[in-house]
Amino acid sequence: MMHRMDRWVAALLTPALCLGLAAQSRAELIDRGTFGGVTLIYDSTQRITWLGDANWAQTSGADSDGAMTWAEARAWAADLTIGPYSDWRLPLTSDETCNGTGCTNSEMGHLFGVDGISSATPGAFTNLRPRQYWSSRSDTSDPDAGWHWHFGTGDQGATSKRDRHIAWAVRDGDVAGEVFLNTAPEGVRARASFGSPDAHHAEALRARIMSRPE
Repeated sequence: MMHRMDRWVAALLTPALCLGLAAQSRAELIDRGTFGGVTLIYDSTQRITWLGDANWAQTSGADSDGAMTWAEARAWAADLTIGPYSDWRLPLTSDETCNGTGCTNSEMGHLFGVDGISSATPGAFTNLRPRQYWSSRSDTSDPDAGWHWHFGTGDQGATSKRDRHIAWAVRDGDVAGEVFLNTAPEGVRARASFGSPDAHHAEALRARIMSRPE
């Protein structure tokens, strides 16, 4: 009877444990190639694409050192176009339940705490500074403060939106599985999925298909 009970408890606990492990699983960070001069890295767990250059604002010449106010950082990410992609944003902080170190409730926190990406261990990324990086989240208790992540110390918190921190852009989805088509005659762009790329597909993704019947 005890053995049957043990097996029953194990049957209930195993899926729950698996779900917990999956929620904190290490991502596969996949190099999707270079678009517009910058490498794009797909995060398979969070299902977002990161700019491979973590200080692209400076590298691209958009800003002298990449540090901006919160409003400037949001505007820079929203105005960014890399290849055919113009839907960039600052990384998300999902909630305000964790302040300090050990937080994984944000896209940058997961990258740091679960995937081990920091300024000292940047992995596939370049120009990852030991500084604060802006999140897109505004602090609910203080509208003049915005949330950030520090890639040197692993600290998460909120500071004045007038402070100058680094901007790093991400976008939802995997660029390897998308190509934009112009659907004539209305000219509305449609997104089609082609799955994982092979060498030919990766090259084909570098341009839009802009065919329009006469």
